[in-house]
Amino acid sequence: MGWSGADFKDLVTLSSAFRLVEQAEESKNSPMGEPEQLMMDQRILADLAKIFDRVDALAGVIEDEHPPPIAGSTLAEDDVATDPFHISHAAIWGLVSAVDHVKALRTLVVDSHTVPARAPFTLLRAALENAATTVWLLAPSERAERVLRRLRLQWANIKDDESARQLIDHAQTVPTKDKKRRLQDIGRAAGLSSSEVSLIASRTVGFSSIVETAGREGNGLEADIMLLVWKLCSGIAHAKSWAVLGLLDRDQIKRVTENVAQVRLSAPDSALLNITGLAAAAIQEGWRLFAAAWQPTQPNKR
Repeated sequence: MGWSGADFKDLVTLSSAFRLVEQAEESKNSPMGEPEQLMMDQRILADLAKIFDRVDALAGVIEDEHPPPIAGSTLAEDDVATDPFHISHAAIWGLVSAVDHVKALRTLVVDSHTVPARAPFTLLRAALENAATTVWLLAPSERAERVLRRLRLQWANIKDDESARQLIDHAQTVPTKDKKRRLQDIGRAAGLSSSEVSLIASRTVGFSSIVETAGREGNGLEADIMLLVWKLCSGIAHAKSWAVLGLLDRDQIKRVTENVAQVRLSAPDSALLNITGLAAAAIQEGWRLFAAAWQPTQPNKR
């Protein structure tokens, strides 16, 4: 079964572009009620199982112990350029986390044979973010851009760590300004231009940019679809009404008042299938890039 960009355009179309008509009626039909777990269509479940099998096969190699990249390979030289913040480590971490979330979804769906309305999309959001991060790190053909992205990712990690430590009044052993200087020094040593060095800590890179860029640069992916699906999953994870009412199926149970209805929410089988397929495609592309970069350098990949 293929998972092309067209499949996801159809997904968006079939969901009526977030069901704008239903959203327009929301003001007079405000829903009230808890999501319920519903039985999944067995044909959809069988198709999901095929995707899960594909991810499990990838997990077997992704989660295996990896020796250092082969000397002279793109990854080996990238790791030298970004030492000690190796690109290879960040790339494989993203893939390991992505497959872990998809495997958790398999446990939820296949073992229980029921599908919570919202939880699957929270897992898929994390899978998309992590797989997209690996694609984002490895897709550029120029080493300078790969180095820049790795250092920007590390700066985001530093800022998150700083924020967490402030909550417990736990001072860092190395001041943030010194960590910033270290990243910039690594960038200069790797041959980044002054403007590129200034980008390392100019602002923290976020998943919106990472996911969209990965969709644009990854083979078989599509920027608009990747970003749209990620936004939907993120919106559902945070109970945003535009995403919940835009993607989830809902059946009215009863009218409570003139403006309020009690409804049952459920995850659309086709949306769950297609989004899981997209996450699997992103994982597969991330692994393809990693495996290619682990081998001796290609002439046009410097």
